[in-house]
Amino acid sequence: HVKGGDVVLSEAPLLLIAAHSMKDVTCANCLRHMQPPAGGHPCSTCQQAVFCSPECMQAATSTPWVHGPAVCRSYA
Repeated sequence: HVKGGDVVLSEAPLLLIAAHSMKDVTCANCLRHMQPPAGGHPCSTCQQAVFCSPECMQAATSTPWVHGPAVCRSYA
């Protein structure tokens, strides 16, 4: 029997990406809004994904569905 509050399924997304129109002001990892012109830290490989901090960049590049090598290559 499943009770209220029981977790019945937990899975990771296949892909996590900000809308193209928001990619320069949205952290590609935590989806935090970044105020321009302060901007964030762009991916040094594809220059398309932007991160709010070096920590978010590290977390994203080590998570395949956020900004792993295959996602990064698709931007280039």
